[in-house]
Amino acid sequence: MKKILAIILVSILFITGCSSGSINSSNENNEEYQNEKVSIYDFWINDMENELELSDDSSKFIEDNNNLFPTNNKEEVSKLVDNSITYKHINKNIKQYYKSIIKFEGYVIDVQEEEIEEGNKATILHVADDNMQSYEILYLGELKDIFKEDKISVIGLPLGIGGFENTDGGYTNTIVIAGSYIEKLQ
Repeated sequence: MKKILAIILVSILFITGCSSGSINSSNENNEEYQNEKVSIYDFWINDMENELELSDDSSKFIEDNNNLFPTNNKEEVSKLVDNSITYKHINKNIKQYYKSIIKFEGYVIDVQEEEIEEGNKATILHVADDNMQSYEILYLGELKDIFKEDKISVIGLPLGIGGFENTDGGYTNTIVIAGSYIEKLQ
């Protein structure tokens, strides 16, 4: 429920702050749109249970690579992936990886999609890898063929370390990711 509220709030922020009228703007409002993307990610992670803060490095990376958030060009974003970075690296010291694109595979535990502006959607995914390491991904777009329990590949930018109380009464840590490219594997 909190995630749906967050999407609604992001929608309000996006709609009231969007002078171009479209999330897919590529005209003279592109710089403003880049800043809107950063604002959406910043709002999203600030609204999480841990109240994370978007780092300057992550903000700059998103602004400098606006075309990758999101992208349909797997080849382009794959060139930037650092395959040496794993969950344990990020969990130990995320500050080293705020400007690093990572790739991982996992199973969709939960997926929520909301319209953030007429014709434009945002998707939030909770994904667990084979080692039960947990990720939360915000993808600024629609993922038509991604559903709960699907195995997916994710390419994205680490934004922070979050978490939530799980159903067993414990706490689950998550790596929070700005989704760049996501594809279904099975």
